[in-house]
Amino acid sequence: MNANRFPPLALLAGSIAMALATTSGYAATIFADGTICTLADAITSANTDTSVGNCNAGSSADTIVIGYATHSLTAELPAIVSDIAFLAPVVSPLPPIPPTVNGDGTHRLFFIGDDTHAPTVSFTGNSVLVLNSGVAQGGNGTKGAGAGAGLGGGLFIYDGNVSVNGVTFSNNLAT
Repeated sequence: MNANRFPPLALLAGSIAMALATTSGYAATIFADGTICTLADAITSANTDTSVGNCNAGSSADTIVIGYATHSLTAELPAIVSDIAFLAPVVSPLPPIPPTVNGDGTHRLFFIGDDTHAPTVSFTGNSVLVLNSGVAQGGNGTKGAGAGAGLGGGLFIYDGNVSVNGVTFSNNLAT
């Protein structure tokens, strides 16, 4: 079988995501492939309704498609303060590497909401999205003083409405 007869995986996944986003009620679709558009830039684009890095601009409530790759974090992701649907695309056959957000045992993965924002956020993994090795580290206490809590290594919900479906949480830690 000639492999050139099939479109590149990223193009196929993007096309599927666009079709799904069109019916989901969300305004813009941002494809975070981990190279051209990083997950951090995609979240910032959605939060600010502008184009950040090489990502599409957000527009009101957005869909971020997390591409088939390991998205290893070098810092915590920006807090999510706007309505976002995170989606793992469905392709067949499944590639060997599922869409994975990896905190490398150092960084918290997702922080939802803040003092003035209570977004509606969904994570739909279609049984292939993996949230791996996120860590939330509390502060150090001294004798007679308390320490800050380490909460939500993989997903911390400060404020908002969050739904999770078909997502694997693996090796996340809060101390």
